[in-house]
Amino acid sequence: MSFPLPFQLPFPHLYAGIETVRPPMPVLFTIVTVGLLVLWARNSILAKKNYQHKSSSVSSVFKSKAYHDKILAIYKQKLSEWPTHTSRYLQTQTYGTIHVLVSGPETGNPMILIPACGLGAWSWWRNVGAWNEAGYRTYAIDNVGEANRNRSNVHNHDDDDSGGVASTTVVVPPQTGTEIAEFYEDVIVHHLGIPEEEPVIVVGASIGGYIATQLAIHKPRRVDKLVLIGPMGFGISTAKIILIMICSMLFPIRWVQDRTLQWAFGNDPVVVEAFSEWFRLVMTGTRPNPIVPHSFSDDDLKKVTVSTLAFVAQYDSIVGRNVPHVMSRLKHIRNVQIQTVQSGHLPAIECPTQVNQQVLNFLRGE
Repeated sequence: MSFPLPFQLPFPHLYAGIETVRPPMPVLFTIVTVGLLVLWARNSILAKKNYQHKSSSVSSVFKSKAYHDKILAIYKQKLSEWPTHTSRYLQTQTYGTIHVLVSGPETGNPMILIPACGLGAWSWWRNVGAWNEAGYRTYAIDNVGEANRNRSNVHNHDDDDSGGVASTTVVVPPQTGTEIAEFYEDVIVHHLGIPEEEPVIVVGASIGGYIATQLAIHKPRRVDKLVLIGPMGFGISTAKIILIMICSMLFPIRWVQDRTLQWAFGNDPVVVEAFSEWFRLVMTGTRPNPIVPHSFSDDDLKKVTVSTLAFVAQYDSIVGRNVPHVMSRLKHIRNVQIQTVQSGHLPAIECPTQVNQQVLNFLRGE
């Protein structure tokens, strides 16, 4: 197992070749364990303080109103690059109020967009225009338990830019495959108003691909076609990823965050410009409680019967650069087309022309 670090150690000549060495597993295990214990202790203290000050055991996604305002200001600014759209807020019984960006012709075929973890529904800005012009009505959903425009029905009453109750409260998101599928089916049918007998196109990036796959496994009647873009759950989970993210959380300073961003998303200038400030604020100013992906079993993937298009990025550090392994996992899906992309973890943003057109070709059966 190679062991790239998300930051530059001092005295680099002492660590020449550290990216290719195999660190002793007891050492790595100790580092990861200590990091997790520190994070657990920190979150326990913060949760206790939150309980004492707000009479609630539910902690805030945002560490302060200042961070809340800065992050949502970026969100609002990013929407200026979207086509004409409508923000809709869907009141769910279990997971608070969910924010959805709706665009495209009202009579168009419905397309559900589920973004990568931590990026928000706005991160589809390089794709929705092409898909809307082709006649699809897109519904980009903010992920549960993350820093975005989702609102809470628990205890916080800060106004956001649209005059409603801002999302500053962590809810416990669905975690099992059945819970995830039932929640998204509820959003699609009962809140977006898409008829139950009308299956929808589901497009997911990263964790969104994991969520979309769970929906296809457990609620196949709801899915017409499935598009997976750098999906989680197909790669090899390693302690390396855990360690890198622990470091970025334990040491929320700029050079650590910049290295983590570079490791996660690569050096594409559009990606760096779009996400660097957002990423730093999310890493520094939030306590997310997202859906956690797990590796799919071969038997799980064989349950996906809908027509599927999957994009595998050649330089994806998160899903893993072992492209043959990822492709071999995807081939357990009965009816899958696989496209490789010369990009990092976010091919829909790095290579929008290629991705947009290949998605449309797939949906048209070309």
